[in-house]
Amino acid sequence: MPDVEIRPFSDERLDAAATLLAERHARHVAAEPVLPRDPDYRAQIAAIGGDGVVALRGGEVRAYLIGERTEDDAFVGFAALETGGATAIPRPGIVVRPGRGEDLDDAARLPNALWGHQHGSPSFSGRTLFSFEEMREHWRGTWDDPSYVHFVAERDGRPVGQILLVGRAEDDLRIPPRSIDLSHASVAPRERNSGVGVALTEYALEWARDEGLRSMTVDWREVNLLASRFWPRRGFRPTFFRLYRHIP
Repeated sequence: MPDVEIRPFSDERLDAAATLLAERHARHVAAEPVLPRDPDYRAQIAAIGGDGVVALRGGEVRAYLIGERTEDDAFVGFAALETGGATAIPRPGIVVRPGRGEDLDDAARLPNALWGHQHGSPSFSGRTLFSFEEMREHWRGTWDDPSYVHFVAERDGRPVGQILLVGRAEDDLRIPPRSIDLSHASVAPRERNSGVGVALTEYALEWARDEGLRSMTVDWREVNLLASRFWPRRGFRPTFFRLYRHIP
């Protein structure tokens, strides 16, 4: 059998890679029907814009790998859940409501609680923790952008958690049609395991169903043990996996 050759990915390999992707995605859709069917596979690969390699055997492309990089990571994400039948169950002492501009300060405080948690064992994330002012600037204008949907959980009138949903363009084979992404969720540390996260998630799913959305996507780090236990228990099914290896 001919040896495998590894070569840099180039545009001339796009058609062959698209054929491989179509074959793989057909198997994926059979296992996870919520995913989109028959996207433009060539465009999907071309849009990644990362560096990659192909594996050749006998001059034919048998596999490819393309990585999207940030300053800290190389990644791919998403799990998905249908919204049909989602109904929020009232939980004593917890009120979930739509967010508003007056929530800016509280919205800016909560994300660092999530990222700070991921700095510890076993995640050991190196993600930068922003100052309150930096985070406040990041969240400013959220409520003026129709692509964002923000929900806040309160206990005794105090904000104790939040969820941010983000609409995504349906031009990615990872994104189901008529879906929305659960981009951010955080609960104050002292309120974890008290039902706040469940109440927020149920409220968001019920809202999505009432808006005519068919599914919701979310992604998390598997080594974030709180997240990797919480989201599957809410019914989210892994559809894509992210692999990480530290490069000294």
